[in-house]
Amino acid sequence: MKKKKDIIACLLLVVAAFLLAYLPNEFPASYQDYSLRIGEAMIGGHLGMNSKPPDWLNEMIPQGDHYYSVFPLGNILSIMPFALLHKMGWINEFPSRFIAATLASITTLLAFLLTAPYRMPMRHRVILSLAPFFGTCLWANVAYGGSWQIAIGIAVAAEMAALYFLLVCRKPFLAGFSFAIAFGNRTEIILVAPILYDLLIRGSLTTRETRSLRTQSLDAVAFTSAPLILGLLTLWYNYARFSNPFDFGHSHIPGVLEEANYMHGIFSLQAVPNNLYRMFLQPWKLIPEFPRLVPMNSGGSLFLYSPWLILAFLWGDNLGSDDFLNLSPSSSLVTLVGSYQNGTLWNNPTYYSIGANMQFDVYTPPAAPEPSTYALFGIGAIGMLMVLQRKKTYL
Repeated sequence: MKKKKDIIACLLLVVAAFLLAYLPNEFPASYQDYSLRIGEAMIGGHLGMNSKPPDWLNEMIPQGDHYYSVFPLGNILSIMPFALLHKMGWINEFPSRFIAATLASITTLLAFLLTAPYRMPMRHRVILSLAPFFGTCLWANVAYGGSWQIAIGIAVAAEMAALYFLLVCRKPFLAGFSFAIAFGNRTEIILVAPILYDLLIRGSLTTRETRSLRTQSLDAVAFTSAPLILGLLTLWYNYARFSNPFDFGHSHIPGVLEEANYMHGIFSLQAVPNNLYRMFLQPWKLIPEFPRLVPMNSGGSLFLYSPWLILAFLWGDNLGSDDFLNLSPSSSLVTLVGSYQNGTLWNNPTYYSIGANMQFDVYTPPAAPEPSTYALFGIGAIGMLMVLQRKKTYL
């Protein structure tokens, strides 16, 4: 009976998440289709475009007779199926609205599956399943629909898949494959590899069995194979474009190093203090009219976007070993570091954006669809109340 109930809840959550992300998002930035264009070029046997891209794709890099993007190889491969459909004429543009809604469904489904080993009411599982996408800035970010935002959505979904295949349905190869997709879309996510290897050694949450050194070694090999292959291919991809395996191309974007934010280079330790403030401490903006307090378009404390993180860090270890809300600081860091760690060294503080803040001569991109502004804080606040209520039962 419980399994049937879970299946019904899964189906309802997947459909609801898709519709909630798809229907309000009528005007995504599908014209920012860097990955789609490079994917089409690769299908034709080239690593870059042979013709000059449109002016709004101002982050394309001219090198000789080709134009390259700064997107890593993993992201291009992730978008390749849509590039093939576009090249065959089956779709007319980058289907970012559909992709964003699909990512919402996948993220929600994985969050629900991650709650399976824990004893909790179904209503709590539903709230915790919706929170990662609809209760954080991820919703408004991915809904914007440009290539950058879609890459972030793919990376977060893949990270959650890696956790699922490590902690619930133990499949080391699939966990490693998911991790490869994650850092293939956001290269800096590779920094969380030690945390995932630690989870790999500890074993799943459902069995708790003691495993031999040989078994652990085989699991490590299975987990490592896909990330290693993609990593080597990415180094080759970088070398083929910029004659340096570790050069992803950011510094080659025309005019980027002339901007004030990049006076110390693309990445710099001098950017850390300001970015840490914007990531963890910066408050929301006060405005004279309703709703008075609104999220920042660029920056803003993650704890305001996801208030349950405060409880996860401060009180998680006191909630009882069998409760899903027993989130330790290290497990919370998997989410924080995995999604935002590269920004601490990024010299442009506008990197932390809810959607995007771009202006064009003939077109201004629309704001992220409502009700995401209110849902960002609302679902997080519900989570806080839920945790407080559950915490009282263990005191």
